[in-house]
Amino acid sequence: MLIANQNVFALVKMDVTMSGYFMDKDGAIFSTKSGLLKRMSGSRTPGGHYFTLNKRTHRLDVLVSMARNHAHFAIETGLAKTPAPVAVDVAVYQGGLPVALQGRTRSAASAIRIKGWMLATVGPTDKLVFSTDAVFHLMEDTATEEAVRIATLKPGTEVVIMRVYKSVVAGGVTWK
Repeated sequence: MLIANQNVFALVKMDVTMSGYFMDKDGAIFSTKSGLLKRMSGSRTPGGHYFTLNKRTHRLDVLVSMARNHAHFAIETGLAKTPAPVAVDVAVYQGGLPVALQGRTRSAASAIRIKGWMLATVGPTDKLVFSTDAVFHLMEDTATEEAVRIATLKPGTEVVIMRVYKSVVAGGVTWK
């Protein structure tokens, strides 16, 4: 993930309590709690190097080990030689039910057909704000991951995940 020209890994992918904290390829810890990506120094003791993340204390060597073992760490920090996976608009159906769904789509028809998910933020006037170029998620996991990413990039922003349930077309009523 690129934030302020830094390739960093979101620690929230390891533990939801680490929201707003990131690690670079060298194991340095960063925070976006002030709105900008800021390197943290932690505290050194004879027992090790420690960081307090959302009122919880963590040893740096344990954090580094956990992060480097995560499937997304090498890709997000730029260590991987291969690019990040590209979103795919594919649904394999067997007996009318989705068997394998991958990624995201910009197709509302696909999202309606498979009852996908979409995101919005809560605006300052307590109204939902949608992207003008909406992305529909084909799996709940990718929607949740994207909601966490957006909330982390914009601290204090409330992100809503909504499930596509039904649609109706005028000119006679046809429910899908």
